This record gives sequence, C-alpha cells and structure tokens, in this order.
Amino acid sequence: MLAACALYQRGALGTLHDIEIRVSTHTPWDLWTFLRSAPRLEILYHSIHYVDLIRSWLGNPSRVYAKTVRNPRTPDLAATKSILVLDYGEWMRAVIATNHGLDFAPELQHSYVQWEGTEGLLRAQMGVNLDYPAGKPDFLLYAQRGTRITESIPLEGNWFPDAFLGSMNSLQAFVMGATRELPTSVENAIDTMRTVEAAYLSSERGGEPLPFESA
Repeated sequence: MLAACALYQRGALGTLHDIEIRVSTHTPWDLWTFLRSAPRLEILYHSIHYVDLIRSWLGNPSRVYAKTVRNPRTPDLAATKSILVLDYGEWMRAVIATNHGLDFAPELQHSYVQWEGTEGLLRAQMGVNLDYPAGKPDFLLYAQRGTRITESIPLEGNWFPDAFLGSMNSLQAFVMGATRELPTSVENAIDTMRTVEAAYLSSERGGEPLPFESA
C-alpha cells in the first residue's frame, strides 16, 4: 500500500478515478468460534479494513450503498459476502466486493486492490487472503497507458507484522513531534465505523423497489 501511494504521488497514475477491491476466496471462519454467534460478520470483521483503505485515499464518502448476504454453505454464520459502493461523486468509482465462500480451484480465487488513473493502473495482490492462513505472496503490478508492458514493483515486508509496525511507527513519530499527522487517530477510526454502520443500514433498508408483478 505504501508503494502504491508513493507511485501515485509521483504522478504514475495521472488523475485517479477508480478504486476497486475484490476478494473471492475461501476463508476458514471456523478458526474463530466466537463468530458463530456474531450478528454481523463480513463488513465488520473484514471489509472494514478496505473501507479504511479507500478513506485513506479519498477521504469520507458522501454516502454508502451496500448489500451483505449469507452463504447457504455456512448457515450458522451471519453474512459472509458483501458489495459496497462508496459515493465520491460522478467522477470516482470506489467499490468493495467480497465473497469468502469460494472453495473451488485455487486459480479461480483472487484478492486484490486496483487503482485506475488517466495515465496508469496499479494492482496489488493481497496474498494473506489466499490459502489462509498460509497465504500467498503479495505483489504490485503497474501498467502505463499506451504500452503493453506490465511492470512488477519490488516490495519489502508483509501484512504481518509490518502493517502493525507501521501503525506503531506513525504513533511514535506523532508523540515525538516528528510529524503533525496521525493517520491512526481515534477520530479517523470513528469515521471508518460511521461508514461501516452506514453500509449495514443501507443493506437493511434495501434499494429502490421495482413495480414488477410476482410470478
């Protein structure tokens, strides 16, 4: 994520107009037995991180459209599949689509974040979600408009433990006065929770009904 942000800040994407997060994997929810009684699951325990990610790039959305649904193969669990659309106006698409019950061939599973701009595209594989908990490698690909070449960006570290190290480093830098920005502030976390709650409300209230007659 840091490498993608650095490339964007250097102008590699041009004008950013699309962020897509797509996860279709098999998540062994039985590893966390407390989830069997959880009234909320997928967005609250998983997609919340993607909401955080999109907010770190685009700020707070004006509204959220969402639907989270259950899987008949895991009837003892709450919803494990979700689609979220975060509204940033007519020039930006921000989408999170997850399906944690895809237990077919591994080559059909995927887990990525994709940023599309007017001049380039980045796609990051989040390997931690694939063959969990063993995981697969992370990688970051870059494609420039006008070429057929896809470049692999060198990466260091991994989600665990480096993502947590990054949070602690930012806190220490803030406390020591090295920076005035604190991306992991309580206020920022509350805004993510507001967005998550809006997603659940959207899912519960439903979309625009169509005047079709019942079959």
